[in-house]
Amino acid sequence: YRPDRIIRTDDGILVIDFKFAQKKKEHLSQVRTYMELIRQMELTLGSVRGVLYYVDHDETIDVTL
Repeated sequence: YRPDRIIRTDDGILVIDFKFAQKKKEHLSQVRTYMELIRQMELTLGSVRGVLYYVDHDETIDVTL
């Protein structure tokens, strides 16, 4: 697995995963895994945020640990 986008922001890191399918709980778990790995790698002293973007529905979901 690998996230679609990792963006360094002024306050930390943003993980974005694009989906072209229906919403599934597994998608949230997948992004949380990416976020936890980034946190473990200590790539930032700031926050690690996650976003799921369902392209076909133009819907974003904030993901938290």
